[in-house]
Amino acid sequence: SRFMRSKIQLRLAAALFLVHLPAWGAEEAPTVAVAAVTRKDLFQELTIQAEFRPFQEVELNAMVSGYLREINVDFGDRVKKGDVIATLEAPEIEDELAHAIASQERATAAHANAHLDYTRLAGVSKSQPNLVAQQDIDAAEARDRTTSSEVAAAAADVAKYRTLVEYTRITAPYDGVITARYADPGALIETGSSQSARLVRLSENQLLRLDFPVSVSYVADIEVGEPVAIRLQGSGKELSALVSRFSRRVDTSTRTMETEVQVPNPDLRLIPGMYATVTIRVNR
Repeated sequence: SRFMRSKIQLRLAAALFLVHLPAWGAEEAPTVAVAAVTRKDLFQELTIQAEFRPFQEVELNAMVSGYLREINVDFGDRVKKGDVIATLEAPEIEDELAHAIASQERATAAHANAHLDYTRLAGVSKSQPNLVAQQDIDAAEARDRTTSSEVAAAAADVAKYRTLVEYTRITAPYDGVITARYADPGALIETGSSQSARLVRLSENQLLRLDFPVSVSYVADIEVGEPVAIRLQGSGKELSALVSRFSRRVDTSTRTMETEVQVPNPDLRLIPGMYATVTIRVNR
């Protein structure tokens, strides 16, 4: 009958629901990843912009006036400590040296005569008392001392002019790179003017300084030897360094403390003036 057929259809639908029920439950169960718990330090990374600068930089000036005889370097050249950078021509100083040497020789001869006279009179007075007047002995002794002082003064003049002659040779005070050249051979170099006395600018680029300001909020976290990550702007190359020093003083106008790292640069690939991004860990 119609009633019996409806009853059978309901029983079949219920059976089908029970058959699929476990499969529907399995699809609803989520799958998740697990990991072992580990202990790590918590910190905040502070990112600051910085600029490379030479470890040392100086403009070499002439100590004496004269004409530039030769200059042995140009900008971009690498030099070693003691290398001759330039040579000046100052004949008047050499003449003064020759005059001082001649004066020293005359003073030495005069002292030799005065000393000989004094020693002779003193010897006679000792061997034959009252034969030579004491006034003559005192006068001879005074001439001996006076001429001795003149010899010392002449020697000081000779040393002075020898030093001035040495100043006509300008040498490198340390290893570095010539980053500027201000004069050419034949130029008149005058020590009275700071501009005309300049010859070259020497920078020690084999080791660079990277200075950056740290906010007053984080100065307590800065320590010498603290690792620092450096990213070069443009190339994206990354370097690592350690904090070399910090000023231990907060600038009242900027509320920051100057901090520095030193970056070795033996191949001179890093150029002073390049910018970099410094990352340092704080609030550890």
